[in-house]
Amino acid sequence: MKKKFLALFTSLALVSSLAVGCGKQENTDGATDAASQEESVQETAESEKASIELTGTLDFGWAVDHISDEDFGEMAQILDDEAIEDLPGDSRFQRVYGDLSMEVSVWDLLSVGEGNKDYNDYGTVIVTGSGKTKTVFPEVRHGRCPAVNADFDENTMWLVGEAVSENGVYAEIPYLFTIDSAGAEIIYVVDPVLVQNKLLEMLSVESDDSTISFNYDGDKLYSIENPGNVTNICLGDHISYYLNSGNDLMVKVTPGIKVSGNDDISYDNMPTFIATVVPSMGSDGVYDDFELKALSALSYNKVDLDNPTALDDAISSAIFKSNAGVYYEGELAAEGHILMSSEEEGPQVKAYVLAMYGEYEFQNGNFVKCAGSGAIPTVITFVLNDSKEYTIVSYEEAEDGSDFVPSIKKMFPEDLWARCISIEEDDMSELEKMERGYAEEYVESIGRENAEIGDYADFEYTYDDAYNISEKAANAMLEAQSTDPLVGKCPMWYGDREVVEEGIRYIYKKEYDEAAKKVIFSKVEQESGKVVESAEYDV
Repeated sequence: MKKKFLALFTSLALVSSLAVGCGKQENTDGATDAASQEESVQETAESEKASIELTGTLDFGWAVDHISDEDFGEMAQILDDEAIEDLPGDSRFQRVYGDLSMEVSVWDLLSVGEGNKDYNDYGTVIVTGSGKTKTVFPEVRHGRCPAVNADFDENTMWLVGEAVSENGVYAEIPYLFTIDSAGAEIIYVVDPVLVQNKLLEMLSVESDDSTISFNYDGDKLYSIENPGNVTNICLGDHISYYLNSGNDLMVKVTPGIKVSGNDDISYDNMPTFIATVVPSMGSDGVYDDFELKALSALSYNKVDLDNPTALDDAISSAIFKSNAGVYYEGELAAEGHILMSSEEEGPQVKAYVLAMYGEYEFQNGNFVKCAGSGAIPTVITFVLNDSKEYTIVSYEEAEDGSDFVPSIKKMFPEDLWARCISIEEDDMSELEKMERGYAEEYVESIGRENAEIGDYADFEYTYDDAYNISEKAANAMLEAQSTDPLVGKCPMWYGDREVVEEGIRYIYKKEYDEAAKKVIFSKVEQESGKVVESAEYDV
C-alpha cells in the first residue's frame, strides 16, 4: 500500500497574510503592511464614490492536525486486512464518494484502535483499481459537506476538504489529485487565503448615500441598498466551493458588511458571487497557481446556504441543496416556496411547504427554465442549534402517481390536505413569481436584463420537420446526440443554447444550410466569435 504523508503546500503559510478582522493587513512577522495601506488610501482618494474599504478576514496561520505515526499504522493495518467491500459496514469509515463502477471511491477515517478513538474526520482514504489500491492522506480533512468528483478522461479528481486556523476558524480547501490503478496523489492545493486575495483584486466597491455597488472589470455586478455608516465590506469568512456537472471547481463568496460602532459582520441581503477556479501550470509542467474566471453574481444571494438563521432562509437552503444534481444542470438554480405551517418540538422544527425548483439556461437569447419541478408538497425537518442556526435533518417530498394522495395524508396535518392535493392558482402563481425573481436578478447582474424569461413552452422552436429533413438524416443526428459530444451539447432545435465552461461562455448551435443541404452543428466562443468545433450532416 502506498503511504502518503503530504503536508499542505507551503503557500498556505507563505502567502501574504491578512490578519483576522476587517481592514488590517499584516506581514508574517505581524508588522503592518504600510505600502498596502497607503495604496488603499490613494485608491480611495482617487474615486469620489469609493468611501467603503474592501478588506479580507482570513489569516495565514493554518493549523493542520496530523494523526500520529502509531495511529496511521493502525489505519494502514485495517485497510490491508479488510477488503473494500467490507468497509461500508465498519463504523470507523464512511464513504463520501464512489463512481458507478467503484473504480474510485473516497472514504473518511472516523476512528481507529481500541475504544474507537475519534479523529473528527481527519484522514482520507482514496481507493482505486477496483478496491485493490488504498492510499491514505492523514492531512486531508473532509468538510461538513464533502464535494468530490472524478474526471476519468483526465485521470484527476477534485476534493473539497477543510482546514482550521490557529484561532479556530474553519475554511474549505480544494485538493486536486491524480488517480489511477496505482493509487492517488495530490498535485495541487488551492490556498484559501490566495483565493481571498484574488477576489479582493477583482472586486471593487462604489457607494453613495443610497446604494453600494460591486464592480468587476469596470462593469457593475450587483447593487444593494446602503444601510448607512458602513466602514468595510469583508471577504473571507463566507467562501466555499462546489463542483459543477463539468467537473469545474467553482468558488462562491458572500461578502459581509461592517458598520461603524459594531464589531459584528452582517450578511443580510448581501449578494453572492461565483467564479471558476482554473489551475495553471508553470514551465516545469507542475501546477503552481490558479486563475479566477467569469466572476458573476448569483441570484440566490439573500440566502445563507450554509448557516441560515431564519426559517425562510433555511427552507430556501434545503430546497437548493436537496435538488442540486437531481435535474439537468443549467446556468442558474432557482427556487420558490410557500411556508403553509410549521411545528416546533424542542430544538426540532418541521416545516410544511409547497416547493418549486428550476434550472435556467440561455436558449436562442431567452433565459429558459430547462429543467426542474412544478409545485411539490414537501416536509422539511430542521434542528435549531445553540447559535440559532438551522440544520436540515430530512427533506421529504410527496409521492407521485397513485401514491400521491396517501402520501399527503401521511405527511401533512389534515387542515393542509386540500391545499396540497389541489394546488391553487394563487399558490402556483406565487411560487413561479418567486422562482422567476431569481432569474430576473441574475440576468440583470450579468448585463442581460433584456432577455425574456420563461418556460420552454413559452417560446417557439424550429425542428427538423420545418426543413423536410429526411428520416435517415434525422435518425443519424438523433443517434449522434448520444455518441458525438459536440452534437450532444447542441440543441435539438434549430438555434442555439449557451454553456459556461471553465469560465468561458460558449454558444452551441444547430443551423440549416439550405444551399448546401446540410445541417451544421458548431461550438462558438461567444466573446471572440471563434468556431471551436463543428460537424456537418447531409440531409
